[in-house]
Order: sequence, then structure tokens, then C-alpha cells
Amino acid sequence: MGTVDDYLYSRPWADETRDKYERIIRAFLEETEKPETIKPIELVHWFDTKPWGDSYRYVALSAIRAFVRWKWGEAHPVLELQIKRGEAGPQRVLTQEKLECLLAHFDTSTPKGRRDLSICALMVDTGLRVSEIARLSLKHVNISDRILDVITKGGRWERKIIPVYTLSCLCSWLGDRSEIALPGVPNVYVGIAKFTQGKPMTRSGIQHEVAKWGQRSGIGKLSPHDFRRTMATLATRGGAPQPVVMAQGGWRSEKTFKKYIRQINPSDFDPYSPISATMKIPAKKED
Repeated sequence: MGTVDDYLYSRPWADETRDKYERIIRAFLEETEKPETIKPIELVHWFDTKPWGDSYRYVALSAIRAFVRWKWGEAHPVLELQIKRGEAGPQRVLTQEKLECLLAHFDTSTPKGRRDLSICALMVDTGLRVSEIARLSLKHVNISDRILDVITKGGRWERKIIPVYTLSCLCSWLGDRSEIALPGVPNVYVGIAKFTQGKPMTRSGIQHEVAKWGQRSGIGKLSPHDFRRTMATLATRGGAPQPVVMAQGGWRSEKTFKKYIRQINPSDFDPYSPISATMKIPAKKED
């Protein structure tokens, strides 16, 4: 029968999904006895050894069930197991103040600082995922029209507008990039450190850099996908119409988009109060 790689690369998944499922499936195969005949209760006990919440357990079970069905067929005992999907808890979103703090911490006197500021600004203003940033190509950047054409999750082409300040950050980095990138490298973002200089930045490399930004800026834990949620939330709080935010971020489903703006709450209505506007009463600012 086929290998894990055969299974993973026979599926039309996005890179992030494939990587997540690979981690789950390989851990399942390596850490359980006789995975080909494991019983549902034994799999539950294995889940109990993991620091996974209900939502991630649901994803893990889905990945494992699909794999064992492919590998060992419909009679596998694990296919009988059902886990209720839990509601995901609050996810990180940067406030306007934290975003200002993050942007201010980049040392723009250095090529690395200019590169990192460009990545951060572009991710927040476009909602690009980390894999999309990693494979962004120079030929798909139209500076004069402020447009990016990107291959997004699922292999679709989407167009993004580059706001003016973010464009200035990108242009500053492109000036450095021309002196750093190795010949023939098409990627917008390349490494600067000794062993990666001039080579395309990888997804994991960008994730590692973003984590360091959070630590060094004092914000704390930070991941690239936090910027996608921040884009949706801050643009919505700023009054951008939902269809406009969805178009820029590439959300095709309103149901999916709403998962990215869970931090929106009734207090966000304050600036739009009809009575306050009529009576010329300014909205109360948060402390």
C-alpha cells in the first residue's frame, strides 16, 4: 500500500493543511501501537496524552479517519469514533495600539528591518497567508498600479490592492532586495542571514521571524495568521463595508469571514451611534 507522502500529495490541499495533517498522521503512526487495528477507545486515550482542545481533536480525528480509510479500508475500527467539534476560543487579534507598537519596533535603518516592516505591512493590509507571502513573485507585483496578483489557498488567482504606505515599505525593501537576491530567484522576499542570504524565504522561516517580532516588540506570542484576523477586524472597526474587506482578503464565504471578526463586540458600535451623531456627542475613547 502507499506511503504517507503518497496519501498527502494525492490531495489538493493548501500547504498549511497538508503540513498540519502530516504532523498529525505521522504522530499517530509513530506513537500508537498497531495503528492498523487500533480501537476507538485506544485512540481516545492517545488524544488524552496531547495538549489538544476539542476543536483540534476534531481536526486530528478527521485527518486520521481519512488516512486509515485510504490505507486500510472501510472496516477500520477507528471509523466508528465520533468527536463533537468544540467552539474555537478567542484568537489573537492586534489592537490598533499593539499594531502601532509592532510597526514602530522595526529598525528601518537596516535591510532586515525594511524587509520585515514590508512583510508585516503587506500581510496586515492584504490578509495574505504566510505561504502566499513566501511564494509571492516579482512578476506579479505591479508597482505603478499598486496591485498584487497572488495564487491563494486552493490554487485560485486573486488580486489585491497595495495601500500607499505599505507600497512605500515594499519599494524600500525592493531596493535592498536587488542587491541581496541570488540570480534567478523570483521571490519578493529573500533571506538575509548568513546561510539563507539571497534565497527565497520559506513558510517556516517567516513564521519564525514573526514569532521573534512578537517577543522583541513586547507584544508576546504572535503568528502570521494573527495578521489576517487583524486585517479583517481593524478594517471592519474602521467602517469598511464587509464586501470590500472580503474582496481584499479573499474570503468567499460570509460564514468563514465572520470567524475572523469574532473580536468585534457591541462596544464597537459606539462611534456609529445615530443619537450621538445627531447630538454632536463624540464617541467615548477606550482607555
